[in-house]
Amino acid sequence: VLHPRYKLAYFRQENWPTKWVNTAREIIHEYWDEHYAPLIEDDGSKRTARACTLDPDDSDDDSFSDVDNFGRNMTDDVLNAYLDAPTSDDDPIAYWTSRLDLPGSKVTARGALAKMGLEFTSAPAASVDVERLFSHGGLQVTKRRHNLSFTTLRCLMVLRSWFLMDLVPIEEVVKIFREKRLRYGGKRDESNDEVELLDEN
Repeated sequence: VLHPRYKLAYFRQENWPTKWVNTAREIIHEYWDEHYAPLIEDDGSKRTARACTLDPDDSDDDSFSDVDNFGRNMTDDVLNAYLDAPTSDDDPIAYWTSRLDLPGSKVTARGALAKMGLEFTSAPAASVDVERLFSHGGLQVTKRRHNLSFTTLRCLMVLRSWFLMDLVPIEEVVKIFREKRLRYGGKRDESNDEVELLDEN
């Protein structure tokens, strides 16, 4: 539902019954009301309340469908606005990240929804990566390195993942280590300018 490319349209394309689609919408609203709407600090958007609009194709005649929405400003409900807007082909992480509030500013309704969308869409679909992470963490602790602090172990694991994704500038690392060696009285070896990285899988 919080993937901008699919939203509720995915369920309709899969021919879900209208009642099921409405239930999915109700569930996401309940989670929003319980966990993310209370985070809103901005006075202008804190008036947002759950005003769940049922599927427009619903043929059921509910004479009391507007009672819960009486007196509520529908334009303030950012979740409804998001669900009713057309789908987007944007990357979900980039989509929600661009809508986060600036650090240090008050939490707006849009920022709270962005936080919700980012946490939902960034959750791993399977536990394989997490299990692999624990396995690599166990390999870091050996008989000769059994007294590592949690901070050091975490840094080692993060640095390893950065190396695997080519996020570490090798030239900068080599330069820093050479300068550090010279600072402590070591001699510079011009004959060996290459660094070989061993990838232990």
